Amino acid sequence: MNMRKVWVFLLVFTLLPWVFPAPSVHALKDFEVTVNPALPGVQAEYKFYFTIEKKLEVNQWIKFKFPKGTQLPLQEENDPPEPPEIPDPPGPRPPILRFEFDHENNIITFETYLELDPAIEGYNNIVFTFPFELGIHNTQTPGSFIFEISTQAEPEWVKSKPVKIGIDHELPVFHQFEFEQDSEWVGIEESTEPWEAIIQLQTPPILTENFEKEGYYVSGKDLRHLFHWSYFGSFYQEGKVANYRWFDRANHQITFSHSPKRGIQEEHFSLPQVNGKELAWTHEPVTYNDQSFFNVMDIARFLSYEVEISQDENHFTIYDHFGRSYQFLNDPPRASIKQSGDRYHYNYRMLSPVKNHLRKLRMDLGFIMHHFVSFSEIAVHIFEPYQWEISYEGKDQLNNKWQFLFYFDSTPGEENLKNVIPLFINNRWFSWNPVMVSTQRSINYLYLETQVLAPLRDFFEAAGATVEWDSEQQKTFVIFDIEQD
Repeated sequence: MNMRKVWVFLLVFTLLPWVFPAPSVHALKDFEVTVNPALPGVQAEYKFYFTIEKKLEVNQWIKFKFPKGTQLPLQEENDPPEPPEIPDPPGPRPPILRFEFDHENNIITFETYLELDPAIEGYNNIVFTFPFELGIHNTQTPGSFIFEISTQAEPEWVKSKPVKIGIDHELPVFHQFEFEQDSEWVGIEESTEPWEAIIQLQTPPILTENFEKEGYYVSGKDLRHLFHWSYFGSFYQEGKVANYRWFDRANHQITFSHSPKRGIQEEHFSLPQVNGKELAWTHEPVTYNDQSFFNVMDIARFLSYEVEISQDENHFTIYDHFGRSYQFLNDPPRASIKQSGDRYHYNYRMLSPVKNHLRKLRMDLGFIMHHFVSFSEIAVHIFEPYQWEISYEGKDQLNNKWQFLFYFDSTPGEENLKNVIPLFINNRWFSWNPVMVSTQRSINYLYLETQVLAPLRDFFEAAGATVEWDSEQQKTFVIFDIEQD
């Protein structure tokens, strides 16, 4: 069992002041879990609601078990970061929360910093929140899932009510990929079954004086929920700066940093970079109640999403590249999402351009890892002191099973990815030679940024697709016969 002790400042531990007496049965009960957003493969917030019947002492554990395929974040075993220097609120300072990740069994163990006595009013009904920023990702496969919980006082596992993830919405279907040598862009044609949803913003937006032209400011958390972005952030490096990176489905990236107010130093947001190109904020982000808010129209335009202003001036609509429209209402402030059922086309940004190597076109392996295959299980094995094996297992839309094995050496100053990457397709060994472009010095198994080139034709033909070369356009087309399959 591989377990890593880590520290974090983001978990929310809440006691609900319900006032009915505790029954005499000794077992956890009333256990429910909510997941937001409940979409496959995306980063999400998890809330565990439960009632305890036996007293928990300070530093006794509570264990939370997530469904198989959930991606728990991986953090290196470093000293805990310094918290931001902000004025202390009235009352006692919140404790630092300590917990452990068991990636092999998808369990998070938390040591309670309070004595929880169900005989005391309000101390038996609990809400435990794993926030969006923690980086837990839903399972890639849609379905109905069971969570489990246990405590040191009541160690028998208790199952939650079923939680639906993604089964109300069909996943996108790829019809065609379009590759061009020396280009980092993949043209993609896909379709999705139509659906609609109304999204209640978790944090009230900040309205502008000129709504019809400027829209309003939405919290960073709500932005990521709405657009289903992936997100990675390093919080307050050396207690000073927070760096943020947002990824949309086409791997377009927005990066920026935020320096909080410290003494005479004013708060500052750096200029955003979009796919490495520096742009300017039309409307400077603002901070309110310790949350950052961003003008939603600015963010949409950074990603070249279309913005449409209504004539009645009560709403505006944003159209992304993936067949979705987002309508933002002024009164009341909320958003509705509508997925078109038509085919649509967009360009996916790879980290490396397509290259001709030894008379074979090769593409960025990250495109397979993060877009073509939906991974349902990631296993991490750490061979001390610095050797890592990371296994990815998942399926593509033609129901082929893929398994990759990556080997990292994290020796300080010598970090590298081994140039042997075993691959199994449908449980059969697939022989291929990875071409190493560059390797990143940090290990982030949720978003593999190590740049490796993979044989384009070999991979897609092994998956059952048709690969065609168009000499007139000088492009390679990958075609999926979805109706036949």
